[in-house]
Amino acid sequence: MVYKVCLDVNCGYHMTTSNQTEVLNQHFLVDSEIPRQMVLHADVDSYETALEIGPGKGSITREIALFAGRVVAIEKDARMRQYLEDVQREHPNVSVIYGDAITARFPKHDKMVGNIPFNITEPLMMKLFNGKPAPSFLLVGENFANSACRRKDTRLGLLTNAYFSPEHLMDVGSESFDPEPSTNAVLVGLYPREKMSMKKDFPLFTLRCVWDQNKRPLQDAFRAALSQYTEEQDAGIDRYVQETRAENPYMDKRVDALTSYEFTRFFEYLSSAKPKRIWGGSHKPRGGGRSWQSRYGDAMF
Repeated sequence: MVYKVCLDVNCGYHMTTSNQTEVLNQHFLVDSEIPRQMVLHADVDSYETALEIGPGKGSITREIALFAGRVVAIEKDARMRQYLEDVQREHPNVSVIYGDAITARFPKHDKMVGNIPFNITEPLMMKLFNGKPAPSFLLVGENFANSACRRKDTRLGLLTNAYFSPEHLMDVGSESFDPEPSTNAVLVGLYPREKMSMKKDFPLFTLRCVWDQNKRPLQDAFRAALSQYTEEQDAGIDRYVQETRAENPYMDKRVDALTSYEFTRFFEYLSSAKPKRIWGGSHKPRGGGRSWQSRYGDAMF
């Protein structure tokens, strides 16, 4: 078997074999100014611990180490050890975990920084959705950046907006990498959102509640999401779930088994919904309109 390996000044590696059994799809920065710009955008402080995904030879690691109190880097390619040991000798505040960032347990950290292989963007984001993410500053493919920052209706883009406030921070042309990818890259800032602050956005709040229960059938997760939205049980919830089921025939499927099309179609259905219908249209609970307002707030209308 013939291996072709490209190693460069940034992070990770790109490996192909003659029979294409392994492709890690990494593209290496050759523009030395970009690591510094990434760290400046991340605004890492001396009291913070920064987590870096894919340090490679350590060009970004060195920049982070100049500002952070501690740097923990996760590197999949053990052949980078010799380079990273040099970085550790220069910067005693750097430690390295050798393993796969998708399966490794993340240490406690204040911010995440990394040049992410484009093909692990989705699994990495899914991991962040299921955890307690910190502000993250990731160099990603242009397609994902457009989907997330412009809130295009893709499953990954919608979920990114449900868990983060994404920001387009810096464009990085494909010529800044070797090998050159087929698309440009973007540095995105991902700032975690508090779930309860999202209640005025009924579709996105519900989507997040549903994904928090993604091992359950959509029908059950949706019913629980509506209960979180109202903060109580109500007979109208069951009626609304049944109406939704009639319009969305995949409600028995587990949430994480939904296709991207089904997921985005469900979001479109939520976007067209009028939440107050869940509780019987014009019906108000005992106590009149003022009590209704105090119970459910402006988010209901």
